[in-house]
Amino acid sequence: MIPAGYANVETRARHPQRAHAQGARARRGLDTRLYARAILYFIGLYSAIVVPLSERGASGNANEDSGNLINQVVWLALGVITIALVAVNPGRLAIRPILRTHAFLLALVGWFILSTLWSLSPESTIRRVGLQIVIMGAVAICVALVREAKIIVNDILQVLFIAAAINWVALVVLPPTAIGHAGIYLSKNNFGTFAALMVLLGAARLATGALWMRLLAGFVVASGVIFLVVSAAKTSIGLAVLVPAMAVFVLIFPLNRSHFAVPAALAGVMILITVVGILTTFNLGTDDLFTFLFGEPTFTGRTAIWGFVWPYIENRPFIGYGFGGFWSTGPSSPVEQSGLWWMKDIINQSHDLYVDLLVQGGCVALVLFLAHIGALVAHSRRLVSWHWSDKMAIASILFYSLIYNLMDTTLFRSFNTVWIYFLVASFLIGVGPSATSTKRPSTG
Repeated sequence: MIPAGYANVETRARHPQRAHAQGARARRGLDTRLYARAILYFIGLYSAIVVPLSERGASGNANEDSGNLINQVVWLALGVITIALVAVNPGRLAIRPILRTHAFLLALVGWFILSTLWSLSPESTIRRVGLQIVIMGAVAICVALVREAKIIVNDILQVLFIAAAINWVALVVLPPTAIGHAGIYLSKNNFGTFAALMVLLGAARLATGALWMRLLAGFVVASGVIFLVVSAAKTSIGLAVLVPAMAVFVLIFPLNRSHFAVPAALAGVMILITVVGILTTFNLGTDDLFTFLFGEPTFTGRTAIWGFVWPYIENRPFIGYGFGGFWSTGPSSPVEQSGLWWMKDIINQSHDLYVDLLVQGGCVALVLFLAHIGALVAHSRRLVSWHWSDKMAIASILFYSLIYNLMDTTLFRSFNTVWIYFLVASFLIGVGPSATSTKRPSTG
């Protein structure tokens, strides 16, 4: 009598095609989409809750070149897991549409890799570019595996619900800072950013979906509004009102169609001419305009940071100083050598993504990033089959990210929630019509 184990070996040897088919069925039995959803869920919780809590109480110089070992290990593990999911069921991965729509972003990453050659801190550049590649790859693979905008947006909203509950506890337990509540975050601006995302994503689900989802969205929006008020984060408060209006506008009048884009551009020019005319007529300067709009003309010290960075940009206008090679590089960091005293310990970014792109990768980096945004706009015309609430959610994430980053740098930063969900929105546009929900959200 042949033992069962040997019999199976003999069967596989005699019938290799049957064995291969059995193996393929076993691999198909593993729901890689479910695992990809779980990974995206974990990434959201990690960036919105775990990292901020781990940073509380941390001290030290913001410009030290000290990588976060735990953060690196977590992302490397996520990268390995996502690659394993692809290996289990490669047929599920629809990555080609994402690669086609993200050619400029891939070129930007390639430029950042090349910047190692002239970086002020090549070791920092290699480490930080490598981490960004892992992050982008992990998020792209998960989005391509899940491949449904409705599911991903609902999961993001659930993550925000959990984070909101934890921040309610923080409001009760933790005292406010001198300038506003910060929740579980290091600053009121970080708290305001999180609160604005709550309002934007929740608003997109208030009028559609299952009743429990609409109730959850209502709680998230209400919490976000309260968090914005207690944080006193002026930029996020303004954008929480402006961005939904912009998202609704582009849903009604798509700007990737010339008969809508041309009138919108003309209206923008007319508004600019009107503003300039008012300033000239009443002999007002930009300081007066900024004081009227934002309460003070320096954007809370940002103009001093931009003034410090700009001469460096002028010295290397085309290539910059290497990705991650200007800030937080220890003694080689320019801010440590010649920055104002108050910058050295607490400032590790230009507080403007577009300025940071110039200082790290020069005009080439800025042009490639703007070209990527243009590509997203061009490919958004393929999303006509998406449900309106999914389109509104994705548009809100992109609008908020791009406008908010005029005052802060949250993109291309590994642990930042805005960067993670910007990537999710970008890759969903790359997936295109395939991300349409197979079951439309109910409106009843």
